[in-house]
Amino acid sequence: MNTPPFLTQLKNATVAYATWVAAGMPKRSPTMIKQLFDFCQQCPTNKYLRNSAHQGQCVECGCYLKPVPGGMNKLELLTEGCPDGHWPAQVQEDK
Repeated sequence: MNTPPFLTQLKNATVAYATWVAAGMPKRSPTMIKQLFDFCQQCPTNKYLRNSAHQGQCVECGCYLKPVPGGMNKLELLTEGCPDGHWPAQVQEDK
């Protein structure tokens, strides 16, 4: 299982963080982050890549997924959702 090329991952992360900043930097609670991480580990479309006991990566978008807030962690950003639609973004950027 491979993640997207590095430049694709960089673009995805840049867009995700720009959207998050434009929306006021809303974050998910630590409880919700842990629930989403647990779900991603059992991904129904098998797109979770385990990097360590405490971190993984989405094979679809290349974003890093961790069970706790902090650092590069897509699960913390309320503006981000699963690229396969398994869980939604909860805040949209104001246009």
